[in-house]
Amino acid sequence: MRSSFRILLAGLFVAGAISEASADNYPSRPIRWLVPYAAGGGSDTLARMIAPEMSKRLGQSIVIENKPGAASAIAAAEVARSAPDGYTIFSADNGTLVYNPALYKKLAYAPKDFRPVSLIARSPLILVVGPESKAQSVKELFEQIKSQPGKISHASAGPGSPHAMAMELVKARVGLDMVHVPYRGGAPALQDVAAGQIPMTMTDFSSAAGMIATGKIRALAFANDKRMD
Repeated sequence: MRSSFRILLAGLFVAGAISEASADNYPSRPIRWLVPYAAGGGSDTLARMIAPEMSKRLGQSIVIENKPGAASAIAAAEVARSAPDGYTIFSADNGTLVYNPALYKKLAYAPKDFRPVSLIARSPLILVVGPESKAQSVKELFEQIKSQPGKISHASAGPGSPHAMAMELVKARVGLDMVHVPYRGGAPALQDVAAGQIPMTMTDFSSAAGMIATGKIRALAFANDKRMD
């Protein structure tokens, strides 16, 4: 089954625009970077990889703050309320800008509140299971789920996240009856899958790559139109 679902870390977003008066000496103080997911996930890892070089080039420190919850809406709302001076930025994904506005009648922010600065990364979603799972293929996994309707659970990075939405699409197309267990980010979900606390999760490759390489979790399928080697 092929799917185009991907995590699009839609770069750094600022609330509003930097005024002309402050543009000449920007930045003149530290920058706050909000990551809307828990520490250790793909968004957090990318931010912490980019921030040192960005700080060096800008000549100012960048303070990364994890603010998970509500499928990135908590962090997004805080950025939207901040001063439009470019000193509060955050990592937004397609859940922040596309899914949340479509899923929720009321949000404390709107996509128009932000100005995009740069695309950070694209990462295909991936279906993974714990190392003790008996399923060696997607077919075997789906057969197990169908044999126990409503009894097998899957983790996600939170309701409305790209991870959760991708799994809901799979469930709808294949006809799977499962229990959704939302977490406050992809990293804690992956940790519980690796520990055998929950059978599986749909996550982003950037978060799962290290655990796959060390055998802590096992990949069964990529939601990508090309094979990942």
